[in-house]
Amino acid sequence: MLFSNILVASMASAAAIKTSPGVVKVPLRGRQPSEDDLERLAQRDISPREISASWKMDYYFFEADIEIGTPPQNVSVLFDTGSPLLWVPGANSTSCLAKNSPCKDTFNVSESSTWRYKKESANWGGHGNWGLDTLTYAGQTLKDHQIWVSKDKMANNVGIFGQQDLAGHLLHQHGQGDAVQQGVEPRHRGQRHLRGL
Repeated sequence: MLFSNILVASMASAAAIKTSPGVVKVPLRGRQPSEDDLERLAQRDISPREISASWKMDYYFFEADIEIGTPPQNVSVLFDTGSPLLWVPGANSTSCLAKNSPCKDTFNVSESSTWRYKKESANWGGHGNWGLDTLTYAGQTLKDHQIWVSKDKMANNVGIFGQQDLAGHLLHQHGQGDAVQQGVEPRHRGQRHLRGL
């Protein structure tokens, strides 16, 4: 009896999710990291660890295509649920301008009419600029989204699209009352890992 009640409740929840305006489907591509990616990730790990075959098979990158600025510039980034920030390689950074550049996609602040510089800071293994610009992803546009753009060297060769506080940003931008009424109020703001999907 208890099992059948749980099953019915689960099915009802699943049906509600399919029709709920608060559930957003996001386009992502999953791929396993290359040997170079794994070596770099191991160096950044807090505690040294051996990279085992099972760890390699269990770890995926999830990439998303976003648009930043006006006119929009396409940038592929890693979808990161444990970070609240958007970090992108700068088109004019010394790492990206170097011969045999490891940069995958870059953002050029000088080509965006909506970029607003805030401050310079040392982050992401180098130096860069914090600013605000328009961000579009999965058909949704956020104005004045906080972005860090590298100026010199960087720890990654691809941007990082932090999701941890994106729901909060949407609530702030669209007014919390509207967001709660539409069912998009964040239910969980903790770190989530997309592993082995």
